[in-house]
Amino acid sequence: MLYRPSIRWALVHPDFEHEMIDGSFVPQQIESLGIQGVPSIIADSKLLHSGRISFLDLIVKLEAFFGTIAANTSSANIDLGAFEVVVIGGGPAGTSAAIYSARKGLKTALLAERFGGQVQDTKGIENLISIPYTEGPELAAHLREHLTAYPVTLFEQRRVAKVDIKLDTNELAGKPISKWLKNPP
Repeated sequence: MLYRPSIRWALVHPDFEHEMIDGSFVPQQIESLGIQGVPSIIADSKLLHSGRISFLDLIVKLEAFFGTIAANTSSANIDLGAFEVVVIGGGPAGTSAAIYSARKGLKTALLAERFGGQVQDTKGIENLISIPYTEGPELAAHLREHLTAYPVTLFEQRRVAKVDIKLDTNELAGKPISKWLKNPP
């Protein structure tokens, strides 16, 4: 059985609760909360979000509502290694650039907010050479499978904060999108 993320969180984290309600049985509660779509995220009787949302955007909304707790370790200036090529963006173009860089023997990293990029939201793709039809999540899964066949370090759930270009060295400052995701795998 495939569980929605909120159900999985409720199973593994004691501070999460998950409740499914059939709106036809309690229409006044649905109306009072302003629910217009599913799934809906409600906290303290307030509607935080209604409808589809990415995990990262959900974390940002939850942090905005509940705040964050400072972690024991700072995420500032963590040495993630040295790379000859850092590709910014995990869509088809970024994945292709990372694969070709690694194939040329360059130490490569790929930094992406969400692997697959906007392709993840695409229903039907009919303009990809040699593939008559595919859908975004399927294409993203194939991109990931292809990428993992090469020595590319993947940093997901990251946004670029700053690129500092110097004559002798280039530095890229990135940060986790969420304080809850200090060191994502």
